Amino acid sequence: DEPALSDAAREEGLATLRQGGGVGWDCSTLRPQGTPLVGVSVAAGPVAALRRFDEACRTQLPGAVRRPAMMGVLRCDPPDIEAFIDAKREPGALSHFNLSVLVTDELLSAVARDRHAGPWRAIADAAHASAEPGVLFIDRINARNNTRWCEQLSATNPCAELPLPAYGGCDLGSLVLPRFVVAAFEYNARLGVAAL
Repeated sequence: DEPALSDAAREEGLATLRQGGGVGWDCSTLRPQGTPLVGVSVAAGPVAALRRFDEACRTQLPGAVRRPAMMGVLRCDPPDIEAFIDAKREPGALSHFNLSVLVTDELLSAVARDRHAGPWRAIADAAHASAEPGVLFIDRINARNNTRWCEQLSATNPCAELPLPAYGGCDLGSLVLPRFVVAAFEYNARLGVAAL
């Protein structure tokens, strides 16, 4: 069985999660389930890799700042796509992950031409049944990427606010908006934009 991540990458990901951060993971580069490996073993596939990482979060992050959040994505065209689409149908499965399918322009063209587009129907059915997976229109995301000359976007942060390249980072902050209200509960109440 192949490792899902190198030990260093796994530890780096867990360190990020312990500090309250999130991790987005493009599983498209993993070998499909059943692919022969050197020796007598076979690849476990992307869904099994996600399950191992989800279990690591459950068992290795008891002192985390907050519950870990991760985004798992897979392109719409590898052999494991149906298993990925159905990975969260069972209650409690992959509870630390949000899942999204990287939908290509090729799949969208097939849907528009009313051609057989099995993954599209499966995505719609699963999203209706369990609200996941989401979709990321990856070709369109990369076409609008103003740094496409130097990087390819391949996943997002856990809530999908920001598409990221491999090993990309995203710093999200929060504002307590009531602190910026000037003349609260008055006729001229307003947001003190200069304080932002």
